[in-house]
Amino acid sequence: MDVPEEYYHNKIVPVTLQNLIENAIKHNVISKTKPLHIDVHVNGNNTVVVTNNLQLRDSAVPSTKIGLTNIIKRYWLVSGQEVVVQNDDNEFKVTLPLLNLN
Repeated sequence: MDVPEEYYHNKIVPVTLQNLIENAIKHNVISKTKPLHIDVHVNGNNTVVVTNNLQLRDSAVPSTKIGLTNIIKRYWLVSGQEVVVQNDDNEFKVTLPLLNLN
């Protein structure tokens, strides 16, 4: 995690980080030979970025994307701002707007 103290007054929608980290653990293989790397940092654009490497599990049950959809909907309801989701063969990245509620 890399969140400088100057951003501590900003907020994110409750439980968002927990859900994103749980999703990364749920959907990816994790082992000594294939460690899961999760990075959380503020990128300087008033956003916090959560990134993990992709090593998807072979799952009999496909993802419903309900958790991610709920995060996107909650952000829109609370702030009117969009969450950006990027997914390629190597990495899954979610960019969340920081909320200044002062």
